[in-house]
Amino acid sequence: MKILILRTFAHSQVWETTRSHCEFEQTQLKNMIYSWEPDFAKLKITDCKYALGIYTHKYFSYRPMYSNSSPVFQNTDSEQIVSLLKLKSLGKRKRIALELDNGTINIGYKFREKLWDQPDTSLMSKLDAKLISMKKDELKKKHGKIPATAYDPLAFFLKKKNVINILNEVGLHVDIK
Repeated sequence: MKILILRTFAHSQVWETTRSHCEFEQTQLKNMIYSWEPDFAKLKITDCKYALGIYTHKYFSYRPMYSNSSPVFQNTDSEQIVSLLKLKSLGKRKRIALELDNGTINIGYKFREKLWDQPDTSLMSKLDAKLISMKKDELKKKHGKIPATAYDPLAFFLKKKNVINILNEVGLHVDIK
């Protein structure tokens, strides 16, 4: 069993109770997902039932190129706490990702819970860094190197037991069945 790690640096309130899915565009898929997870769109809901929704460190200062406005961060408590999401299939094939005609994909989910009670961007960044490090270690062992991409992946999979170990390392005990 695997856990899907979903990361954002530019979209507000994406891992919250009001959302039922997220979308990744073609350029994000090619440059920040498929390079790290070539079989990403083929994984079925039976292989991976849960995801963690993380706001990356960059999220709290990111300003869209098309705007001189403030960062995307809206200073809500929920943006500063990792979300546990139960994945749901959006298509007939029971896959995690539904490929759309325009080359983007949607990933369906239902918000389950926040992993802790009080806002803590430091803990979220620490957890994110540990998960990314584990993925890099996994790829180095498997392929001898990590993909040469400009950014770390926006979505990737890790073995469930490894994610639970990392959560325990940072003092979080989460019931992921």
